[in-house]
Amino acid sequence: MSLNVTLVSLNFTLMSLNVTFVSLNFTLMSLNVTLVSLNVTFVSLNVTLVSLNITLVSLSITLVSLNVTFVNLNVTFFDLNLRFVHLSVTFWAAMWQNHAAGVHMNSDEPEDRTIYKVVVNSEEQYSIWPADRENALGWKDAGKSGPKAECLAYIKEVWTDMRPLSLRKRMQETGNP
Repeated sequence: MSLNVTLVSLNFTLMSLNVTFVSLNFTLMSLNVTLVSLNVTFVSLNVTLVSLNITLVSLSITLVSLNVTFVNLNVTFFDLNLRFVHLSVTFWAAMWQNHAAGVHMNSDEPEDRTIYKVVVNSEEQYSIWPADRENALGWKDAGKSGPKAECLAYIKEVWTDMRPLSLRKRMQETGNP
């Protein structure tokens, strides 16, 4: 009987150890679940950081694109300024040429009987010029001649976009018609 009691006692001890091991196993499983949860949290944080990094790169690209746009606008305005200077020089050269030739534009004259021709430059800008005179440098005949009022009416009809051709082309290339 003593052996029986000892075996029962040993059996209870083994059962107690088994319960302890099961409890330890559950504790380790719980720790494992906690570690997996922490790992998922860290992965989620890593994904968030990558997403923020992508957003920052996208913003940086947008800023570079805006900078390029501003540089293009600056070049366009510089080009327009140069064209304005060129047109001013052409105008004043023509005025000087008229003055030297004795042609005076005076609003006190009763009636202008001069026959004019319509001229156009490489930028598709129109003007009038005395028909008996050689065209100014950079201007060619547009195919219309007559009294001043008739030529100006023709120009008003055909010259519908005052922007120089180079500006229209540049704006069309950048998607701004």
